[in-house]
Amino acid sequence: MEYRVDAILKGWFGELPEYSDQKQQLLRQLYEPLRKLEDELRLAQDKLSAQSWQMYPDRSGGQFAQEELDNSNTWR
Repeated sequence: MEYRVDAILKGWFGELPEYSDQKQQLLRQLYEPLRKLEDELRLAQDKLSAQSWQMYPDRSGGQFAQEELDNSNTWR
């Protein structure tokens, strides 16, 4: 999965230089909480979006009103 946090950190610090395996492991451990927060944020956004459809359903049934159909050619 592509994480925005990785792109942001790369933008701030540029490409990370080659480190020893121990330092690379430490960097992964430092970034992991940020990635988890990003996962939680995505989940919360998905839940909020689903709730929005439950609280405010599409009452038109996905159909266009007659006025919208009549004026559909005016925007071309």
